[in-house]
Amino acid sequence: MAFLLSIITHVPNLSYLWISRLVSLAGLSIIVSGAIALYHVGIEFDWWRGPSTCTNNFALPDTLSDLHANKNVSLITRCDKVPWSLFGFSLAFYNLVLSVGFGVAVLIAGVRKLN
Repeated sequence: MAFLLSIITHVPNLSYLWISRLVSLAGLSIIVSGAIALYHVGIEFDWWRGPSTCTNNFALPDTLSDLHANKNVSLITRCDKVPWSLFGFSLAFYNLVLSVGFGVAVLIAGVRKLN
């Protein structure tokens, strides 16, 4: 959404007031992305429970022949386990930090244009 809002700011004859409002709205949308990342980080660190569609421990078949017999078994990617980390932090954590940081910077830029 932030990218779309930045494209709209290039419309000819758009007043500076509307440009600054759109830039501020883009900053808020980036901060919302950070809030979603915070939710995911909270699930990974067990601060709160995630949706049951990606956090349940489904029982896997005991043997390979049982697995072949049951075609309805689908393995899901768990959202409460960190699949990959860098320096001990998950990508959701980096998304949180960068989204909030850039979002606040863009929001400040938009608000400064209003004044």
